[in-house]
Amino acid sequence: MSGADAAALTGLARRPGFKWRFAHGDITARNVLPDTKGRSVLIDWEWAGLYPAGYELAFLWLSLGDVPGARAKVEAAVPRSYQTGFLLSATLVQLLHLQMWLRRPHPLRARHEETLALLLDAVHGGPRHRHLPDKPS
Repeated sequence: MSGADAAALTGLARRPGFKWRFAHGDITARNVLPDTKGRSVLIDWEWAGLYPAGYELAFLWLSLGDVPGARAKVEAAVPRSYQTGFLLSATLVQLLHLQMWLRRPHPLRARHEETLALLLDAVHGGPRHRHLPDKPS
């Protein structure tokens, strides 16, 4: 990541109206279970805390990269007011995972590097990719 990338991410976080929300922090399929009445219940709250509005959807978006059509469904659920937080969160979570994989190789690293490039392009206001929400508001 370049200094320009870091400056652009800082700019996103400093936008007027940027909101923080209490969130689960680890929304993945493994943390959603059905209860006895068939309702979905979130488990494993150890990462709960304050996150940018849109973080939960960004984390889910990243975790569903292998499920055909899933990212498009998540993108459709991102409210306009959460798009800045979504983009910031998705980029930072992707950077974190790639940083962890510097020490231990990951078979999907190249694909995740491509996703990071698309996210950083969006952070800089570049051409939109079909798997990202509209330009942050």
